[in-house]
Formats: sequence, C-alpha cells, structure tokens
Amino acid sequence: MYKEKYVDLPNGETLYYVEGGEGDKNILAIHGNYGSSFGMLEFFNHIPEGYKLYIPDMRGFGRSTYNHPYFSLKEMSDDLILFCKAVGIEKAVVVGHSLGGGVAMQFAIDARDITEKLLLIAPTSVYGYPIFKEDGKGGYLPYKSRYDLLSMDAIKLVNETLEAQNFEGYKAILGALSDNQAQTEEYFNTFIKEALMQRDLIAADWALMVWNITDKPSLYSKGTDQAKEIQCKTLLISADTDSFVFPFMTAANVAALSGNPNFKHVQYEHCGHMIYNDQKERFYKDFVEFIKG
Repeated sequence: MYKEKYVDLPNGETLYYVEGGEGDKNILAIHGNYGSSFGMLEFFNHIPEGYKLYIPDMRGFGRSTYNHPYFSLKEMSDDLILFCKAVGIEKAVVVGHSLGGGVAMQFAIDARDITEKLLLIAPTSVYGYPIFKEDGKGGYLPYKSRYDLLSMDAIKLVNETLEAQNFEGYKAILGALSDNQAQTEEYFNTFIKEALMQRDLIAADWALMVWNITDKPSLYSKGTDQAKEIQCKTLLISADTDSFVFPFMTAANVAALSGNPNFKHVQYEHCGHMIYNDQKERFYKDFVEFIKG
C-alpha cells in the first residue's frame, strides 16, 4: 500500500516519509502536533487514480531527525520545500491538519509554484495559537521565549511526561485533550507510541504562537500580511466540537482567506479535531472530490 523511505536534506536533516499510489500527479500531506505520518496513513486507502501521496514526518517528529532547532512555521515550510526538491515533486495538492494546516498555508505562500491546491483540515489560526499569560488585570501578556513556556503548568506537565517517555501518562493527557471518539483502542495506543517520538514539543508550540500571516499585530508578531497571497483553490474543513481549534480561530482563518475567490469553507457537525477519523465517509468523499475537481 505504501513504502517507507528516508531522504537527506541539504540543511542537515533527514526526513522519514511514506509514499504510495501511482501516477504523475502528487499529494503532499502534512501532519499535526503530537503526531506523525502514522495518523494520516488511512489517506492511502483513498488516493484518487493518477496520484502519488507523500506523507513526511516533519523535523523533530516521528522518525525524522531533529539535528537543528527551529523557531517558526516558515522553517518547517522550508524543510518541506527542500523535501519536494529532493524527492522530485514539482507540483502537488497540499493537505495540512492542525499544526500541519499552518505549515501548509505557509508552504502555499513560500512555494506557490509547487502548490496546485490547498486542503486545510482544522488548521491552526492565521493569527497564531492563543497561548498567553494573564496579567492579573483582566489582560494578557506574552511569554518571553519558548523556554519561558515551561513556566506554564500545563505545558510543563506535557513536556515532562513526554521527556520521561511515560506511555500511560501521555495517553491520559492526550486522551483528555482529544475529542475523537471514532478511533479504536489499538489505533490510539499506536498513536501514543508515535507521539512519544516527538522531540520538539516546545519548539512546535512556540512556532504556533508566534506565527501570524494577517495584517494585524498579535502579542508575538506584527503580522506578515501574507494570507492574501494564498490564491490557489483552497478548501478549509472545520469541526463544530473541536477542542483544539476554537470557533474564533476558524473565524479568523475564514476572514483572512475570504479574499481568495477560490476559497471555500465547510464545517462538519458533531465532529472533533481529528476530522478524518471522526467522519471518515464524509471526509474522504470530500477529499477525493477536492483532489479531482
């Protein structure tokens, strides 16, 4: 169904990836935080005829290396541009989930020549992920650095559990965070094993927080105003009971991308963050139609 491969990038990183399908057209799928390519393997059962699907583990995730730290989603996008050049992808439909949705949007900006279409699945906010300190006066303050994030009890707990490779503890944390009820116990156990391979949790969180491609400043960034540069055919699928991407984040995405005449937003009801697990039949129908349309 798919082959497991590794490719060396000129920046000193080695990315693990899975590849399957036949054809001269390509799909590049980008996983989310706390994840790896494993979470998207079901996609191989739904590849449209004439397409090859590539799903890499991003730097610091799964079986890919983490030889150099990163500080932004742009650096993660740059890795994938190098990946495409290394494996010979000249054009692709780009698919991104959650954190991967942010990376996919940045990729669509940085690599417009490669990006044919853009499918965003419960993507992070174009305005940056909302993690702030309370200032005691009803307002908010930014964290000063990614290391300062460890002063936040919740992030410290998750990071310590990850560093200790505590399977049951990490399973309890991600189980409490997850609103996906459609996965089997066997699937979730394997998902946790894969999630425990992540070595860049704080870097990924920081990159999510400081990313801002709008024309308005956040506590972390003045904004690059690049969202308007996404003009390819774009479908954003959101979920009404998503516990990671909140309604105001989806609203920000829709507002920022609405200037694209090729943009469409669809919201799934009774569905959580893991959209492609929660509503498989509907999602993969929409997936294939978008790829082929």
